[in-house]
Amino acid sequence: MQNTANYLMMYAIVSGIIGAVSCFMGYKIFKIVFSLIGFLVGLTAGVAIAQKIMPGNQMGIIICGLVGGIITSGIIKFFFKIGLFITGAWTAVITVSMLFSIYKKAATPQGIVIIAAFVGGVLAIILQKSMIMISTAGSGSWAMVTGISYFIPALRVNPELMLRAPEQTRIILGDKYYILLVAWIIFGISGYFYQRNRV
Repeated sequence: MQNTANYLMMYAIVSGIIGAVSCFMGYKIFKIVFSLIGFLVGLTAGVAIAQKIMPGNQMGIIICGLVGGIITSGIIKFFFKIGLFITGAWTAVITVSMLFSIYKKAATPQGIVIIAAFVGGVLAIILQKSMIMISTAGSGSWAMVTGISYFIPALRVNPELMLRAPEQTRIILGDKYYILLVAWIIFGISGYFYQRNRV
């Protein structure tokens, strides 16, 4: 139990730090930020897969998460457009999941998630400069909110779940979810204008 708590706390700290860097410094150091976002996406995917394959094996879950993070980070670092696509796709999925959760207390349909990811990824490639700022500010903002909220008992949710399935946070927290939603919007808008004013 203690190991799980330590793991979740570290996950939240990593998420918050990567999120803050991405949100406010995304465009200026976008290659580094893309690698960090890639690591976070790969970490989240690796943990999700490991939890299904070997539930309860904390060490195995951590190793799979780290391997997934390193692989995805490497891919993004060497293939810029793939990194751009993944960042845009992740931002679109987070946004759609948030909007869907406002109206329905249920998981976003998989078809909508796939379409949103594809559209977000394509737009990121076409509108590179603007989408780099929007994507890094948007996805970074949610990662930052994920990290911060873990240390607020009334808003504490598994940070891996928040990054992988934001709409589930609405189901768990109920109306308190709107606090996270407002924080995400405020941080995201602030991050976007902070980046734009320094280009």
